Amino acid sequence: MHVFPLIWILMFSFFSLAHGQEQRQDVLDSSRALVNQQQYQSAFDLLQQADPNNNNPFILLEKTSLLTRYYVVSMGHVFFALKDIPQGRSLEEFRDQPGQFRLTQFDADSLTRRLLGQYPDNYLLYRNLAGYWYERYMKYGDPEEGAESPLDTIIKYGRKALLHGDRDPRAYYVLAYSYLASGRHGDAIPHFHQAIKINDSMAVAHYNLAHAYLQTREWPNALVHANRALELYDDPAYKARAARMAGVSLAEMEEPEAAKHFFNTSLRYEPENYNTLKSTLNLALSVDNDEAQTIAARLFALNPESPRIANDLIHIYQKEEQWQQLLHFFNEQWTQYQHSPVALGNISFAKAKLLAREKPHEARKELEKAEKYFQQELPPEHDVFSIIKQAKTSLGE
Repeated sequence: MHVFPLIWILMFSFFSLAHGQEQRQDVLDSSRALVNQQQYQSAFDLLQQADPNNNNPFILLEKTSLLTRYYVVSMGHVFFALKDIPQGRSLEEFRDQPGQFRLTQFDADSLTRRLLGQYPDNYLLYRNLAGYWYERYMKYGDPEEGAESPLDTIIKYGRKALLHGDRDPRAYYVLAYSYLASGRHGDAIPHFHQAIKINDSMAVAHYNLAHAYLQTREWPNALVHANRALELYDDPAYKARAARMAGVSLAEMEEPEAAKHFFNTSLRYEPENYNTLKSTLNLALSVDNDEAQTIAARLFALNPESPRIANDLIHIYQKEEQWQQLLHFFNEQWTQYQHSPVALGNISFAKAKLLAREKPHEARKELEKAEKYFQQELPPEHDVFSIIKQAKTSLGE
């Protein structure tokens, strides 16, 4: 007589649990559909209505991801504002711009730790902590000196998520990236591999795996994954970076023609990319390529008033022991920038550096010319004048 009521109770409990899971999945699916339509505030409101007290690990994870990835305003990643983006507009147009927004307080760290007290073996909660601190790190970087790096926190909870059964490719990726950013390249590599084993279409995992292999000097492996990232990326800027990384790998493998192909591919996507032009110039000089001066001119033209570019050119040419070719290059550039006293000052200052060892008397003359041109545009208290003074002193009379 007592068996049938117990069976009915168990059946009802099972039905309630299954029904609850279906309802939760319906909420998650509906929220994700709204996110795909850039209706971010509406998506969050739906999740908040389903779980206002943040007791459901699945919904807490979804809320955290939504707020940290699609905010228009973030204050320390504790206060957030979302917005439903009008059709035809992008999130980036509204992010961190003035406007009236509804702020939501959401401390994902403390909310997740509270639930861990109830569900200490739930990998979703460890994934949520790792993911939250990852997004916070990507937004704010490392804290002030002396404070614990978010990367240590990400690694700690990312490892716990995997230990408790997480097999999501993004969980592997977040942990791998954190190892990479910490300089632990060897630890990053197997976790990037796990991410792409589950989802081979994860372009960013291939790209960063290639970067990790570059750091460990495994050039052929870096080439494979840089090339795969190039295939997968749609954004021209990311395709340019992947092509450059493939070119760097081939240059290290002493395959200059193949490297040149990838550098040119990169420049097709981003013709004025500073790092790609530098890599291309390095390659051209190493094979005594006649194109070097043309590439140097493109690089210098990005900002002839920037001392950084002139210094980088000096470093590149001197590394190849071609400082005289650079001196000739700067002489040619002189006529191109008569309209810019600061550019002329940079050229003279760079020539002084090149001449300092072999021809100190001529170097002093160039410093005096640089000083004269800088005085036309820069205030007397500018740092460059004290640097010129020190340089003159080091040259002697």
